[in-house]
Amino acid sequence: MKINRPKQGNKTIRTVFTIALAAAFTLPLQGCNENVPVAEPFDAAPVIVTRASVEELDATTKEAVILGGRLYDDWPTLKGKTFSTNNPMAVYIDGYSASSPTPPYSDFVADLPQQYRCATCHGFGYLGSEFTDVGIMDAANNKTVEEIQAIISDGISFTIGTTTTTVHDFGGSLSSAQIKALATFVKYGVIDIGDYIYAFGPVGKGHAGNGKTLYLGGASCVGCHGLDGKKEDFIKDIPDAKQEYVGTIGVSAPDEMLHKIRFGQPSSVMPSIYEKSGLTTQDAADIMTYTQQLPAQ
Repeated sequence: MKINRPKQGNKTIRTVFTIALAAAFTLPLQGCNENVPVAEPFDAAPVIVTRASVEELDATTKEAVILGGRLYDDWPTLKGKTFSTNNPMAVYIDGYSASSPTPPYSDFVADLPQQYRCATCHGFGYLGSEFTDVGIMDAANNKTVEEIQAIISDGISFTIGTTTTTVHDFGGSLSSAQIKALATFVKYGVIDIGDYIYAFGPVGKGHAGNGKTLYLGGASCVGCHGLDGKKEDFIKDIPDAKQEYVGTIGVSAPDEMLHKIRFGQPSSVMPSIYEKSGLTTQDAADIMTYTQQLPAQ
């Protein structure tokens, strides 16, 4: 099982692309699992945004969020989708060149399915990635599921001169049910990553002791990953690659680790923690924090 991770970080995309997406996916400064004041004209009272947590959802909506979280991670794998061309949005990323790509774009160009994964551009911390600075927190806080569905299904159009271009339209790739699940994930599954991970390090804010208890027991992680997290090498099929274990991901990409604990691994039978009775996002953060204590190599 290979975990093919979109790399994290921040890159500036061209102004026109940023403007085109700003109405849909922009970066608020507020958190999302608490009452959040939204910017309004100076003479208006602030609007308070409250979103239900995954644990508070009914069973049907929670099921949709879990599916949406997996689709967000790697919908090409879930759909068995193959690609023969680069993502058309790639041309709007500063520094990207299909003819002579340099790192990190060389990885981006070499792996066509990765180009189309939601997390590749929007990140596992939901604030953007190494390739763009376009996050989805604003959509989660301020748009309805139906509005988010429209963005995913119909795309975003912008005009340069006399030419109008539409990008981000996945209506031909995903079913209506999958698009609704993905939109439901954006609305209810996106969290303020800063509530669970310190920016420096980055280091998990969870309770490692509870995480260990869950890893060994209630969450059943140990059965597949082993006591030391080294039972499964995620990149064993890649020639000459270093080993990659649970501890490796916990240290190098805790935001991705947290996402996969919460929603499962699309390319395997790894379940979502929300499918375990009574377990929560905080429990997921505790497990993620514990994985940072496991061997990375």
